[in-house]
Amino acid sequence: MKAKFWDKLAPSFDKNNTINPLLLETIKNYLSSQDNLLEIGTGTGQMAEALSESCYFIEASDFSPEMIARGKEKQLAPNINLSIQDVANLTFSDRSFEVVLAINILHVVSDIDQVLKEVHRVLKTGGYFISVVPIFKQNKLKFFLLSFLMKLMKFRLWSISDYRTLYTKYKFEIICERSISDDGSSILLIGKKE
Repeated sequence: MKAKFWDKLAPSFDKNNTINPLLLETIKNYLSSQDNLLEIGTGTGQMAEALSESCYFIEASDFSPEMIARGKEKQLAPNINLSIQDVANLTFSDRSFEVVLAINILHVVSDIDQVLKEVHRVLKTGGYFISVVPIFKQNKLKFFLLSFLMKLMKFRLWSISDYRTLYTKYKFEIICERSISDDGSSILLIGKKE
C-alpha cells in the first residue's frame, strides 16, 4: 500500500478513528513508566498521546508523511517523537524498545514476514509485541463482503490461527488474545519476545 493512499486519509483520520477504551486499558497494563515504546503505523499519533503518561518515551512512526505532519500540528506530549519510517526497514538499533505497538497495520503491510523480523529485532528480550488485527470469520455475509473488499485493496484478511502461527514463527509467546469488537472481527494479540 502506497503512502499516498494514507496521505489522502490524513485530514479526516482522527474523526474516523476513536480509541477503544478496553484496548487502551489493556495496553496500559503492559506498560511501565520506564518503558520505551515504538508504535508502528501511528497515523497522527492519537494512540501515542493516549499512552504518553504510561511510559517513559514513545517513538510514534508511520510511513505517511502527511499523517506525521498532522501529528506534529497537534503538539503531542513532550515524550513523543514522530518519525517517518518504513516498518520493513526500521532505523533503530537492535533491542531498543520494551514494547512495540501495531494497531490495525499488519493486514496492510506488503511483506508481513519482514515486518515481524524487524519488530523482533528492535524489541528487547522479554518485551511485548502488541497488535490489533482484523480476522476472518467464516459463514457470515458481512465477512465475505469484507474479505472481497480487502482483497481488492490488497489487504490480507487472515484467521486468528494464521496470526498465531506468525507469532510463533518469530518467537513471540502469545500471552493475551482478546476480542475487542462486539462482533469478534478485531482481535488484540500480545506476544512476549522469547
